[in-house]
Amino acid sequence: MYITLPQDYDQYLIYRRNSDGMYEPYRTSAQNTLILSSVPSEGLDLKFAVVRNNMVYNFSENYYFQKNSSPISPIILSPSENQQLSESSVYFVWQAEDPDRDSLVFDLYLTADSGQEQLIAENIDTYFYRFNSLEMGKNYTLRIVAKDQKGGESTSQIRFSTKVVPEEKVYLYSPSGEMGVTIYEVTDPSKPQEIATIDTPGNVTDVINHDNYLYILRYMEGLSIAEISNPNSPRLQENLNLEGINGIKIANGYLYARFENGQVSVYSIKDNPRNPEFLGYTDIKFYGALEPEIRYIQTQQDLKVEIIKGEYPVRVNLNNRVFVTEYSLLVANAEMKETVENSFSQVFDTLRLIFSTYKPEDFRNNEKIAEIENKLLSALNELFKTNTTNGIKEVNLEISRVE
Repeated sequence: MYITLPQDYDQYLIYRRNSDGMYEPYRTSAQNTLILSSVPSEGLDLKFAVVRNNMVYNFSENYYFQKNSSPISPIILSPSENQQLSESSVYFVWQAEDPDRDSLVFDLYLTADSGQEQLIAENIDTYFYRFNSLEMGKNYTLRIVAKDQKGGESTSQIRFSTKVVPEEKVYLYSPSGEMGVTIYEVTDPSKPQEIATIDTPGNVTDVINHDNYLYILRYMEGLSIAEISNPNSPRLQENLNLEGINGIKIANGYLYARFENGQVSVYSIKDNPRNPEFLGYTDIKFYGALEPEIRYIQTQQDLKVEIIKGEYPVRVNLNNRVFVTEYSLLVANAEMKETVENSFSQVFDTLRLIFSTYKPEDFRNNEKIAEIENKLLSALNELFKTNTTNGIKEVNLEISRVE
């Protein structure tokens, strides 16, 4: 500790206050600057007198000097030691105290891998700091230095890391005519790789990717919907028969289907992308608009008949049950809808019969579910002596669990 004294005196007399409250000689100095190499834990209470021409002048006021204690090493609360972070932004959070109750400021240093330590924040008086520039796939060392206003400081550090972000893959969904849809991985455009195909009936002329679903135009025949959350294993979900369709567009959660006569159908896919909700018809000028203007509403040609809605157990053998949450049919017209509703027990028994030919584990396999749907479609049309044009066009099954 340094104390600067007046410069035009010959000698300085320093007196220290003792335990009796009296001042006693402590030190003399002939220098302008008095150096106190150490201060005892109880502190120093000093007065000064000066000597010039062998004369002692009056005492100064008393000065109290207290020994400074360094801050306690900060406790780093977040991130924790060896934590792996998945984001480039992080809040560094810590707590720290000073034995003398001095106010504290903090310097933050960050080292990436074995690189040079970087000062990322200096003299901040909060106990948190947001840092937005972490690089992924790195090992970091965070060091926090706590400083009081008297030169005392302490430090703490932790290690943490950031996750490696895998290279984002890019896919191309190509309409392939009568071959359906071909899926390519084109992360490296110079080396496209065919990874999967989607087999659909008809001639595929257009494909739209929307929210992990592919909307597949089968020119003049209909629309197919496939789920592609895993592009390596696409799953065909729906085949909608829409005779005369020749174009599709999607905008703002609406699907537009254009027909050869110039008519445009509007569907909502906001709530259920797998089952488009028919809203009505609009003019050709609204084809692909963000907000369609429904010009007129007309009942769809295809009608849905619900056989099971909810959760209904169907026994497949003596020990196992399959819980069906939906069993519905898409039929061609109102007459067919009435026929199905009047034959409810036969439609239900057909389901039981086909279920009994499968093993319990088959009902956990999406491909098997699609196979069962197709068998039901064929069996029911045979039952009613109809076909997919004038009778039952589609069968939808949803299985929740198998016991």
